[in-house]
Amino acid sequence: MRSACKNYLPQFENEGDKDYKIRVEHAPFTNIYADISRNLASKPFSKETVLAEGAPDIMVGTMDASKKRSGGLVDNIDGQSNSLHVFASKSFKTGMDKGLSWIMVDYTRSQPNPDGRPLTRAEESAQKLRPYWVHVPPEQV
Repeated sequence: MRSACKNYLPQFENEGDKDYKIRVEHAPFTNIYADISRNLASKPFSKETVLAEGAPDIMVGTMDASKKRSGGLVDNIDGQSNSLHVFASKSFKTGMDKGLSWIMVDYTRSQPNPDGRPLTRAEESAQKLRPYWVHVPPEQV
């Protein structure tokens, strides 16, 4: 920003070059957008993102003896260990900063049965097949 100071901080009519240089060096060019963006984007995610009661186990995971759920898609929504909360937060911030953002839902590629019959749920589980979300920022479209 200082290299483009003539555009952002014009020299006064009777201001000498030396005085102008000193004024430019002491001008408080501060990127307040980054701070404002980070704070505003975090507001909707101040509480953990959760699914409604009755969501299927594939989404929320199975409950163990301690009444804690694990193993659901919400724990690893993108196949890269990001929870639904983290993924949604990052996607929302990109959308806020860039004006829009997309989420593509894809599915792991399967190995078909040699006889051509459809895979059973057990075969899908054995191949670790699952849907996953991909954040697509506007620069990639």
